[in-house]
Amino acid sequence: MPKPNTALLEEKLKTGTDFAATWKYFMDHFAEDGAFLSAGTPVNDPLLPQILGAVVARLTGQRAALSQVFVIEVPACQLLHGAGFAAGRVVGFFYFKKLDLGMASFLENLNSDRVSFVRFSSVRLDTGSGSSALSLTE
Repeated sequence: MPKPNTALLEEKLKTGTDFAATWKYFMDHFAEDGAFLSAGTPVNDPLLPQILGAVVARLTGQRAALSQVFVIEVPACQLLHGAGFAAGRVVGFFYFKKLDLGMASFLENLNSDRVSFVRFSSVRLDTGSGSSALSLTE
């Protein structure tokens, strides 16, 4: 198995049009690499559950919150990845902090092989009140 190539994954994420192929590259080259997995640590990231909840809401037309989310950060790559549940769907994701760009997979349910893929970006907006708001593009 070849070593994970972060630059190639970033390029696939930024320019790819076959999201299933980009997701497969991440799963084959990163999610199955022991050195990559051991380089990560669990983190509490409040932004990703908001982003993914908004994406699921757009996909399903229902308000959705991410639950049982597990986020791992690999600081050397400025990459967050993990999984959770939203609106009855299994959600997997990876997100490059330095790019403000990520990808998510949404499995219809545990008994289905139907998967949707979404590339997303985010921008923190200053609301002028000392807090921030989230702008999402898909």
